[in-house]
Amino acid sequence: MRDYYDYDYDYDYDDTTKGGGKGGGKEASKVLFFPSLSSKRRERLASRLMTLGSLVLKKNATNAEEKEDLWEETRTNVLSLRRVRVPTSALFDAANNESFGEEEEEKNNICLSAANEGGLVSGCAIKIDARNGVILDVWRESEDDGGKEKEEEKNELVVDCENCLLFPCFLDAHTHLIKTHTVERCRNPTGSIPDALGCELADQPRWMDVQDERTMKTDFERRFDFAVRSALYYGAIGIRTHLDGTNNLENKILRDKVFEVFARKRNELLETRGVYLQGVCNLFLPLWSEPGIADEFAKVAAANNDNEGGDSVLLGAYCGVVGRGETNNDQARKHFRNLFSYANKYAMNIDVHIDETNDPNCCAVLSCLEAFLNDDDGNLRTFKNIRSLSLSHVCSLSLQSKATIDRVIELAKKIDKKTSTRVSFIVNPLTNLGLQDRRGTTDGVGVLIDKNIPHTPRWRGIAPIQELESAGINVCTGTDNVRDYWNPYADYDGIATLKATFEVAQLNTVPNEGYWTKLIAANSAKAMFTKLPTPKIGLIRKGYRADFILLPQARSFYELFSRPSQHERIVFRKGRPTLDCVLPDFSELDETVAVRTDAAPFLDGDVEIKRGATSLASSFSKRKNRPEEEAAEV
Repeated sequence: MRDYYDYDYDYDYDDTTKGGGKGGGKEASKVLFFPSLSSKRRERLASRLMTLGSLVLKKNATNAEEKEDLWEETRTNVLSLRRVRVPTSALFDAANNESFGEEEEEKNNICLSAANEGGLVSGCAIKIDARNGVILDVWRESEDDGGKEKEEEKNELVVDCENCLLFPCFLDAHTHLIKTHTVERCRNPTGSIPDALGCELADQPRWMDVQDERTMKTDFERRFDFAVRSALYYGAIGIRTHLDGTNNLENKILRDKVFEVFARKRNELLETRGVYLQGVCNLFLPLWSEPGIADEFAKVAAANNDNEGGDSVLLGAYCGVVGRGETNNDQARKHFRNLFSYANKYAMNIDVHIDETNDPNCCAVLSCLEAFLNDDDGNLRTFKNIRSLSLSHVCSLSLQSKATIDRVIELAKKIDKKTSTRVSFIVNPLTNLGLQDRRGTTDGVGVLIDKNIPHTPRWRGIAPIQELESAGINVCTGTDNVRDYWNPYADYDGIATLKATFEVAQLNTVPNEGYWTKLIAANSAKAMFTKLPTPKIGLIRKGYRADFILLPQARSFYELFSRPSQHERIVFRKGRPTLDCVLPDFSELDETVAVRTDAAPFLDGDVEIKRGATSLASSFSKRKNRPEEEAAEV
């Protein structure tokens, strides 16, 4: 199979100057790399962009070094994209002090008042340093809104984008790349959380299988790689994945292999594509109060962190249902404090799966924030080495009273204001729309819903995004599970996730779509990185990296979200259009799903499974009846 990153091209060119905007240039007589084009506009733009030299790769360029040399010889110095429409939240980020000042607004004629009803600023132009991959300037031209034109430079290629949408490359702040693409061999019979846990525990032993003895790649590595390639095609520049399997301390071979593959992919993506990969190591929340388990777990996770790469490994927890049963609120606060103590010791950030339930009596997020402030006696004691606290899911917060929601917001703002830690809420609409309020929910994970009785969901299973964001709390969105036991659909497309968030949370009119595009860009960057504006991603601004997505088939959000074919796009990385990037075919995974996983023994209720789908829960269960004081804090 041909390597995904390595393609050769052999095009015939004529010398006719066509369609290259004011700059003109050579144009390919054939465009062979888009076999399923449905947009003439996309074909025109692709042909114009080819004059940059990024695809002038003759077959005599046989290796990466020769191709890079040929690129340096043929491309122009400056690329200007004219007549693009950019979401307001990609241009303005007042919360991060990244808005245009008055002088710059006057100079470049970009202001919020120029946006249309969809929150798009029309007539934008973006000038790119094509050698260094940095945005040199952003301004608004005259055609649509009375803006200002700028003189072309020598060796500048100008491309008229015909009012297409342009987004920053997106950051997917919550994924599960280890268990992805397993649904066709292990279908969740009810689609519920309990059966998802059972399926995962049944399927996990197969993650280390090797089907191809030539490459010796494990089952999960092949699926992981496929998922990353899909995300790259769609335009991801940052991905945070939960490192499922590392929490199974009974299988250290799997744990070590997950870390090995993750580290290799993390380094490879950063070096070759400038794409950031982060990983989260989760334990079932009460196990953070078990030093015999937590000590080694935290130490191994910390050893795999790479702070120079951008806080690449975090600690986390699968919290389960807090407030009743084996974990009451007092116990939860103690468990959270232990988790924070480990993270503080190793200077690691936090991301927890929390309140992913339909139980209105569960509000673990309140216990979590109270534990972080740790000020029961009025004396604030913070965890100074934790710079980021991400709260993922938080579904049941929508079922709480206004007073409880207000209290959560008050605590989150207090942490933001009085500590060095930023609080972020990460919502996952695609997965939780399917999981929450579903037939088959047991009282172990929420409020019982009989799987044998018809039941249409009564709520949407999403955190109160509008209330949180309006209070100044950072909120972003993640794809979460893709084609596995938790969610049978999706494909790591941040724009598709954004559309789902708009629909589920009804965001398109409060005030518009352009305002909320930050959920997959600037806000995700705030959740994932603690030293912003480094890296300079997530915004279309002067000095930022020229990593963005051009959508030739869409001139508005209405067009973008109304046709399923909108996955066709042109992704720029470091100023280069990656026209060679292809979406991998699902047939590549046929070998991994050819044999069904027998999950029946794990679905009959005889096996007690904790959140995180780990058999380690059995060892915890043996100790859970001992006096609480025996579980020492860190």
